[in-house]
Amino acid sequence: MLRTPFRTCTRLVFRKPTAVAQRPYSLVFPGIPDSPSSAPSAQRLPKKKKEEDASTPDPILRLDLRVGKIIHIESHDEAEKLYVERIDLGVANETVQQTTIVSGLKPYYTLEELKGRNVVVVRNLKPSSLRGVRSNGMLLAAFKDDRVEVLEPPADAAPGDKVWIAGFDQKPSDTTSMVKKKLFDACQVHFRTNADCIATYKGHPLQTDHGPVKVKTLADSPVS
Repeated sequence: MLRTPFRTCTRLVFRKPTAVAQRPYSLVFPGIPDSPSSAPSAQRLPKKKKEEDASTPDPILRLDLRVGKIIHIESHDEAEKLYVERIDLGVANETVQQTTIVSGLKPYYTLEELKGRNVVVVRNLKPSSLRGVRSNGMLLAAFKDDRVEVLEPPADAAPGDKVWIAGFDQKPSDTTSMVKKKLFDACQVHFRTNADCIATYKGHPLQTDHGPVKVKTLADSPVS
C-alpha cells in the first residue's frame, strides 16, 4: 500500500517586537526625539488683524450736514422736555426745503431763544418717531455737565449751506440717501469742540463757505 508523503507545515510564530524596536528613537533614527509625543508641535502663527483699507471713505462723508433755520417751534404735546421745530433748509431744485425735527432742548432754551436761530442739522438721518411725532433729522449741540449749547454757523451762512470737515480729502457728496442712526453714532464719538469753541470731527473743524461752526462757551466738550 502506497503511503502519501507527510507534509511538514511550518508553524508561524508571531513574536513580540524585539528590544531593538523598543530602543530609543534617537538611537534607531538619528535626529528624531526619543518619544514622538515629545516632538515640538508646529507653532500657530497669530492671525494678522485685518487692516482697514486706507481707501475706505470715512463714515462722516455719508452724513449730509446743513445749515438750517428754526422758523417755527412749539412744545411737544406728549413730552415735557421736547420741542418740535420746523426747519428751513433753503431752496434746492427751485423747491423750498423744510423739515420737522424733534429735539430735547426744552430744559436749556426758551422758545424765544431758538426761534429764528441758525443751527446745524443732520439732514439725511433716517426718520424716527418721538412720542408720536415724526422727526426727520437732528440738531447738533455741545454738552457738558448740565449745560447744552447748539452749534452756531457763521452769521453770513444761509439755510441750506453745506457743512463739511476741513482738512478731509473730499467733501460729502450731494446725496439724499438716508442713513441709520448707528452710522451717526459711529461718527458722534469723534465730534467735539476744541479750546477755541470750534466744533470739530477727529480734530478737523466743521466748516462752511463763510467760516467754521462754533459754540458760545463750551470748549473741549462732546457734540451730539
